[in-house]
Amino acid sequence: MLRRFLPVASDARLAPPDLLRPIQLYDPEGLLSRINRTFRRRLRDRVEDLFQDACISGDLATAEELLTILEHMHARRRDGPDRRAIAISFDQAREELAKRRRVAERSTG
Repeated sequence: MLRRFLPVASDARLAPPDLLRPIQLYDPEGLLSRINRTFRRRLRDRVEDLFQDACISGDLATAEELLTILEHMHARRRDGPDRRAIAISFDQAREELAKRRRVAERSTG
């Protein structure tokens, strides 16, 4: 068999790839985000997405109002085995919101 090798300079410094480097996904049309958005059809999921967007953009007043809305939606819901797990996530979200508020106060103060 005939083998072809690519020539490599004798002084080349080759290193293994960084295992912690995130791999970029080629998605120029944003198709994956549109597909994932259609799978999240429940109103609760949409309000959660809005809450996360408000936190990321720094609109903490809106994020707090959306979290209150989520808590009210959860309180009105009567069925479902995951009620306790969701209540724990509300506590975590409140803590995260309070932490972001402290950081925002430090940066403006």
